[in-house]
Amino acid sequence: MKLLPESEHLPEQDADSKGSSLERMLRVLDLFTEASPIWAVDEMGAALGYTRSTIYRYVRELAEANLLFQVEAGRYALGARIITWDRQLRLSDPLVRAAHALEQDLPRWSEQQVWLICRLFKDQVVCIHQHGDLFSEVSYSRGSPRPLFLGATSKAILANMT
Repeated sequence: MKLLPESEHLPEQDADSKGSSLERMLRVLDLFTEASPIWAVDEMGAALGYTRSTIYRYVRELAEANLLFQVEAGRYALGARIITWDRQLRLSDPLVRAAHALEQDLPRWSEQQVWLICRLFKDQVVCIHQHGDLFSEVSYSRGSPRPLFLGATSKAILANMT
């Protein structure tokens, strides 16, 4: 086996070799954000530093699993399976179910208020449910992650940890 000199290593070879295949495939899904909801396959490969064959294989597998959806030739968005999982979480998550049971008893201090139900997942706090109304959107809404040391919600959870 011939080793390439350091100067001949391609960045995508290094990127392709880091982490398990599953972890690298999940990084593809992490690219999809509110600011960038649609990606071309080649753009995904360039952003992640994956070889062309690797990114095409990952996108094909994710699309076959309904985790990605082809919106036009070579361009993808998040797929139906993620929407299905979101619905399942909204209906079956124990903390969300408990919040639904308590919603009628939550104090109403004003017409415009929102209660946020958040949970610690490893090293970040994620809003999993909200109840109430405001004139404007809440910046920390369902699905929004926050670092454990940033924000009042995170600090309240941190203060109650052992």
